[in-house]
Amino acid sequence: MTAPTKPGGTPRPPRHPLWAVALLLPIPSLGGAAAMWWWPDTVLGKSLYTFSKFALLAFPLLWHRHVDSGDFHLPRPRLDDLKRGLPSGLFFLLAVPVGYILVARHFLDPAEIATQLQSVGLGHPLTFAAMAVYWCTVNAILEEMVWRWFFFRQIQQLTPRKTLAIVLCAAGFALHHWVVVRAWLPTDSTAAATLAVWVAGAVWCRLTLQTNRIVPACISHMLADVGIVLVGVWVLFA
Repeated sequence: MTAPTKPGGTPRPPRHPLWAVALLLPIPSLGGAAAMWWWPDTVLGKSLYTFSKFALLAFPLLWHRHVDSGDFHLPRPRLDDLKRGLPSGLFFLLAVPVGYILVARHFLDPAEIATQLQSVGLGHPLTFAAMAVYWCTVNAILEEMVWRWFFFRQIQQLTPRKTLAIVLCAAGFALHHWVVVRAWLPTDSTAAATLAVWVAGAVWCRLTLQTNRIVPACISHMLADVGIVLVGVWVLFA
């Protein structure tokens, strides 16, 4: 996927970035609220959540093609992508389970979390493994496409200040995580988890800004999700 260009190869700025941000931002939060808050454990809630996941991917693709007049070219992985993404990814991979073992498990009820995970069908090892593979690969890449490739580029058009763009993009990324996590965890734990997501999102924005590619952020994101999966294994099966 490439940015739109003017004749001669000069990058063309996104069109109507404020509309793009305003329309995209609520999609995952509304889907999460429908499934976790308004209609939990119902066909309606699950259907709206599933629709929001498709819409979250379809909206940037359609907007990029038909509003920003962009093309689609998948980036080829480079060795430098691994060098850029691996350090932060390994840090998150270790920090998440270590943080849970040393701090979080003393404030949370592992049995209650296990019950919540089982209630959404993740109690069986094979089901959990399948979801873990999807989460750490496909979902991580799709989230980077939405938030770092599309949303971040729109935010950058709204403000010339790079630090502010990073802060705002990371906040948008953390918002829908707060909606979902708050349904499971108390307020203080939700705040801590959301802050962690915000920090990770800011790191991935910085990687994207430095490299002008999303592959390093994808690598780091996938490893971070492996850390979350390890916590899930500890809670459910240890």
